[in-house]
Formats: sequence, structure tokens, C-alpha cells
Amino acid sequence: MSKKNSELIEQLFALEEKTELFPPPSSLEEIKLFEQIFGFNFPSLLVEILLRANGGDFSFGRFDKTPFITNDLLLLSPEQAWVEYLSYLSMPDVIHPLITERKIFPLVYDYGTGYSCLDLTSNDSEDMQILYLGDYMGEEDLPEFEAVSFFELVLKSVNSP
Repeated sequence: MSKKNSELIEQLFALEEKTELFPPPSSLEEIKLFEQIFGFNFPSLLVEILLRANGGDFSFGRFDKTPFITNDLLLLSPEQAWVEYLSYLSMPDVIHPLITERKIFPLVYDYGTGYSCLDLTSNDSEDMQILYLGDYMGEEDLPEFEAVSFFELVLKSVNSP
């Protein structure tokens, strides 16, 4: 683990005082299988977070017991897993074409306003931009730029009041 990631993870987990609220960790094997099924690699910081707590809402520095990687997803075909993953989310009735075309991956839900998504058009998992797709956006609307990387998204959320 890089020192930069390690320091940010410590800040992130320090925001939650009761460690029993953290969901149990994922194994590296589960994470790699999830990546294989979905066809892309997670940023290293996300992998390190999942190895410590599988899920929750790390965008706001709080965790819940909702797992991000579930065992049932790991048993499905890539197509079935994608549909099942989207069903876990509170997606609007019409799913944006960039999601259905798998150009962005919804990662963090913003309590009823939209999603922070990994931009899957980058081949480098560390350089995936974070794009914001609001629930209010129509099929023709483009997601808004949110952060240059997953690391920057977490850093911004940890440092916000």
C-alpha cells in the first residue's frame, strides 16, 4: 500500500468513530473476481478500502453494512451481474446510456441526487476520472466532472466540513 493511500485511508476510517459499523472486508480473491466479471480494474485506493471494509458509503466518510461486493454477484455471468448490480442501486426509471453502454460505473450514491461514477473510458485504473450523473439528468445530458481520480474524490470528501 502506498503511503499516500495509507494516510488517506486512516483519515477516512477515523471519520467513523464506531468501528463495529464497518462492513466486513472483502478478500483480494473476491475483488479480483468482481473486476474480472465487470471487465475493469478498480483504482488501488478502492481495493485497499474494500480489503478493510466491503462497502458502505465512503464518499461521505461514513460506512454502513451494505456490502459492495456480494457473493451472489460473483456467481453470475457478466451480463447478469451488471443487471443485478444496477438493481441494488436506486437508479432512476430510465438508466443513462453511458451506464447501459458500460462507459461509466456508478460507484457512490449521493442520497437521492445522483451517482459518482468511474469513467471506464480510461485504460489506467489510477487515472479514471470521477463523473457525476445526477438523477435529474436526461439521456442526452452528459455527466459532470467531479474529480480527476477516485483518490481525489475521497480526499475531497474527507476534507470537506
